[in-house]
Amino acid sequence: MSYFRIAMYLLPALAASLIVILGATSVSAAAGAYETIGSGDIWVVVASVLVFLMIPGLALFYGGLLRKESMVSILVQTTIVVIMSAVVWIVCGYSLAFSGGEGGIIGDLDYLFLDELIDDMAAGGGVDSLLFAVFQMKFVLITAAIIIGACAERIRFKTIAVLAVLWPLLVYAPACHWVWGGGFLADSFTIVDYAGGTVVHTLAGMSGLALAVFAGLRAKKIRESQPHNVPLVYLGVFLLWVGWYGFNGGSGLGTGGTIVRSIVTTTGSAVAATFVWMAAEYYFKKQITVIGVGTGILAGLVFITPMAAYVSVSTSIAVGIIGGAICYGFSHLIHVTLKNRIDDALDVFAVHGVGGIFGTILTALFVQEIYGSPVDGLLYGGSADVLIGNCVAVAVCAVFAFAATYAIIFLANLIFPGKLSEKEIEEGQDLLEHHEDAYS
Repeated sequence: MSYFRIAMYLLPALAASLIVILGATSVSAAAGAYETIGSGDIWVVVASVLVFLMIPGLALFYGGLLRKESMVSILVQTTIVVIMSAVVWIVCGYSLAFSGGEGGIIGDLDYLFLDELIDDMAAGGGVDSLLFAVFQMKFVLITAAIIIGACAERIRFKTIAVLAVLWPLLVYAPACHWVWGGGFLADSFTIVDYAGGTVVHTLAGMSGLALAVFAGLRAKKIRESQPHNVPLVYLGVFLLWVGWYGFNGGSGLGTGGTIVRSIVTTTGSAVAATFVWMAAEYYFKKQITVIGVGTGILAGLVFITPMAAYVSVSTSIAVGIIGGAICYGFSHLIHVTLKNRIDDALDVFAVHGVGGIFGTILTALFVQEIYGSPVDGLLYGGSADVLIGNCVAVAVCAVFAFAATYAIIFLANLIFPGKLSEKEIEEGQDLLEHHEDAYS
């Protein structure tokens, strides 16, 4: 399939998504849900579409990194994860995450099917609450999609489908409530997590690590095989980068300085981490690769996420440098030192897990009240409370995500035995399960 045809599929889908969301917003306004659409609402609509664009970006990125025999399977698995996560979020996930009393373990069912949000403008920091729920839905969709990259080529579609139902309900919703929904972590500690260092990336990385441990190792020749389509990897990375502007820029739920600062610091961290990754590749391997460039970009994007709106531009560059170095080191650890123990196929833990954990800890050091942070970081005269709070949040989310995800995939494997044999892995899931060839 030519890249022109790929673009012809993506652009109409993006345009249709924007029209549908804008149309829904207009209908709500006409029905009296709110009198006018504020600038904050319009930006969150746009940000929601940008985050949704990350999903095909992630699928193309993952697919390009794998063998050609696995391209269809990763597209289908990404799709089922997104569909089931959206259903769970609409039915009860949002309610469990963002309703309920202070200090709780899980929310209640006041917002079942999101029906009670239609006239409510209190939640979501001033934007329409139903729109806030839609924006937050994009977070669970992309987070759930990220984790399947760790066990790529080894778990059957039916087992992934069970995971797609249970993971948003039993892992994402509780952790989101603890950190962002007024749960026990937010109630007991000072936590600064602007856009998902804990809720998105720590959960994704540690859940991915659990899946990789459960799935076991692929054959050496498959693990060491080259990505089958580097241009798709490149396209996927830049779709993710564009979507990240909505991810970080939209998390402030407003306009003006918050959006601009988030976008600029997101860019600063991404380019700095990429430079470090390229330099490390050249120093250790005497080469610079598209795969390395793309992974460096993602490392910088992940590291800046929990602090994007709350730091200076110069700080974001420093964060990117630190993030690129740390993620490169962990990627080397996974793929070289631990290659016979852990098969994290697509660097889910090395980039998202490590980036989420260390990025959230650095947040406690670098944020400043002058940029809108609720507290100053430790390096700017703040108390140790935020460092303690962020470390506790990271530790709780990490342990919970690993244990709960392993339990879920273990249960899913009992319902639909999911591990592929070595022969089946070599044949590839595209023809084995889906009877479809991506390039026929």
